Amino acid sequence: MQPNFQVVPDDGILLYETGAGKDYPDVWGPQLSDIFARGEHSEDLELDAAIRKTSHDIKDVKGVIIGHLHLDHAGGLEYFRGTDVPIYVHEIELKNAFYSVATKTDIGVYLPTYLQFDLNWKPLYGDSVLLARGFTVHLCPGHTPGLCILQVNLKNSGTWIFTSD
Repeated sequence: MQPNFQVVPDDGILLYETGAGKDYPDVWGPQLSDIFARGEHSEDLELDAAIRKTSHDIKDVKGVIIGHLHLDHAGGLEYFRGTDVPIYVHEIELKNAFYSVATKTDIGVYLPTYLQFDLNWKPLYGDSVLLARGFTVHLCPGHTPGLCILQVNLKNSGTWIFTSD
């Protein structure tokens, strides 16, 4: 299962979240895989394969918006390590996730495998951020301190709200 969606404007793909990541049952280990049961793992559900199904490539991704950094929503960030792809996440969520990994206070739901310094982190600040025309990120703390939802305003389809958990 990959909880993400992609928008393909003229200049590339904008992702909302990345899903669990490549080979997540092995990365998570048996205890976390049991807690976060996702059904049968299949390589065709991994982020790069899901993007290929749309006749695109992972290299077509021009930005990633993260609702929150739990392992089942942000594990796929590993695909963007060492690239210039901007990773948009609220400042509060970014600080909380790195603190949780560094202090091992919430290590189960945040993993160091994808919380890396070689990602192009672009923190968002405030309650609402207009990221691009028609794309607004709203801070909605609760499930995590820095959880954000995405509002997409489309000319023909109206307003869509994408929640995280």
